[in-house]
Amino acid sequence: MSLSSLGIGYRGRRGLTAFETTLLALAAASLVVLAVGGFVAFRRLSSIQAAIERLASEHRVQNEFMRRKASQDAIGNFAFSTLSAELHSTFGYVDLNYPLPLSSVEDVFKKDDAHRQKLIVLLRNYEGLARGINHGIYDEDVVRVALRGSMIGFARAFSIYIADRRTKLANPLLWIELTSLTERWASEDRARPQ
Repeated sequence: MSLSSLGIGYRGRRGLTAFETTLLALAAASLVVLAVGGFVAFRRLSSIQAAIERLASEHRVQNEFMRRKASQDAIGNFAFSTLSAELHSTFGYVDLNYPLPLSSVEDVFKKDDAHRQKLIVLLRNYEGLARGINHGIYDEDVVRVALRGSMIGFARAFSIYIADRRTKLANPLLWIELTSLTERWASEDRARPQ
């Protein structure tokens, strides 16, 4: 049995057989379908990429809104005003431009140890806000506008107490988020033209 008896191959100089012509036509049609499919897939991928970019942009806007809202909620949830007012009436730290001596802080604690607990609670609250800012959970601008002066004044006034607690507890990272944030804010304030 030969290929020409099956209708495959050349029969002299007459050209392609019907089967070969059909195969060529199918191959050409397949190439056209493949090219059209590739073009459609490329267009589809381009539109999917545009949709992803649009969704990412909407997500960034929504995330920014939620960070700002979380910042406001965090400011409202902590009892800053009450604790801060009580500690300010005792220590008068808001208007100070220098750290309170450790002896005067300890003297107040000897008279009423509840002030020590209030100070630690406020330190923890401020530390939590600072950590949230440093890790991108809270929006720094929102917290800065609301509490910049209070946080800087508080950290400055109790810096000697903070350093003493770090030494006594052998924990150099104690309240580090608060102190590093307030030092950066104070440095930025000094660098800003008046």
